[in-house]
Amino acid sequence: MLSFQVKTSLLSSITIEKLNKFYGKQQALADISFSLKKGEIVGFLGPNGAGKSTLMKIITCYLQQDSGKIKVSDLDTQEEDILVKAKIGYLPEHNPLYTDMYIKEYLAFVGNIYKIDNLKNRIAEIIQQTGLAQINPMPKVYFGGPINLEMGLFLHDTTYDIEGTLSVSKSVALTSNKQIVADLKNGNGPEEFRFSFGYAGWEKGQIEREIENGDWLLMPADDNFIFSIPNSDKWQKAASQFGIDILDLGGSAGLA
Repeated sequence: MLSFQVKTSLLSSITIEKLNKFYGKQQALADISFSLKKGEIVGFLGPNGAGKSTLMKIITCYLQQDSGKIKVSDLDTQEEDILVKAKIGYLPEHNPLYTDMYIKEYLAFVGNIYKIDNLKNRIAEIIQQTGLAQINPMPKVYFGGPINLEMGLFLHDTTYDIEGTLSVSKSVALTSNKQIVADLKNGNGPEEFRFSFGYAGWEKGQIEREIENGDWLLMPADDNFIFSIPNSDKWQKAASQFGIDILDLGGSAGLA
């Protein structure tokens, strides 16, 4: 449970006064009061369950407090929540991306929601900053998973190998070294590749347990399957290798 006070200021960008939040009988926030000046950078420290995420969600209008007041740029978060959301940004630990969108599509989708001016140019700037604009034609960008979204990963054939390249199989490798971007631009990169931001992760022993439980169907890391088969056909092609016809599956479940 968080409980602290910081002296307020007339120049505050965020002001919190006697904030309280309960989950049932459990108090998560207790009489929190503090203020932040414009331009200040702060962090909340504390163990799991201390109330850090709860406080962030209330400040950003994702949760309602039980008592107390919060103002962001002199806007009340309870009475003027829409205006507050237009002024504040929040990136949680697990970024809620749409996994069926490419990164460029996602940027355009969010940019249209927030009515960003010169959106096409802003997206182009981001692509330029990441170095992807150096590659022609520009590759499709995939969402690899919710962990380390700032990390770019190239899954590629084994014709290419530099420092940090990891071997996945005899025909597939993985590289995160940014040198690959320049090599692709200069025609010295891999012949086949897929690029993604982020990756999926499991705790120690989790994936092994899931495999033992039959939660996964395993197949070799085949370069032809990864790089040559259209994405729209991959699911059906993979299922057919196990004798499964996707057309036989339905959306309803039951007991026999």
